[in-house]
Amino acid sequence: MRVLPHFANTELPSPNGEPIGRLVLLGLEGVSEYIRQARTAIQGHDPIAKGRAMERSYQIVSHLLVSIQESESRESAQKLDRLYRRLLLQMAHANLFDDPSSLEDCGSIIKELRAIWQDLL
Repeated sequence: MRVLPHFANTELPSPNGEPIGRLVLLGLEGVSEYIRQARTAIQGHDPIAKGRAMERSYQIVSHLLVSIQESESRESAQKLDRLYRRLLLQMAHANLFDDPSSLEDCGSIIKELRAIWQDLL
């Protein structure tokens, strides 16, 4: 697996001028916020709000996952792939079973992802 060339060079600017790695970190912040909203919705027995928050978090994580391809940075790409897939699995479990503890596990996965991306910056 490899990170797309624009991810491998995390300082390469995106169309709006921000370095790609920084945009990924912002995306992970968005995932954290949507997971927080989903946890609140589960606790408040609000399936519509939970579904909306979970869908948005799935979209961000899925986008980040499909952006990974084969590269020289094979170890980082494999680790990112594994973590994104584990995050999607935990989010699906939380969504299906209204399980806030699975959402707590998502937080630790996101911390690992942030650490990898901060190292790449």
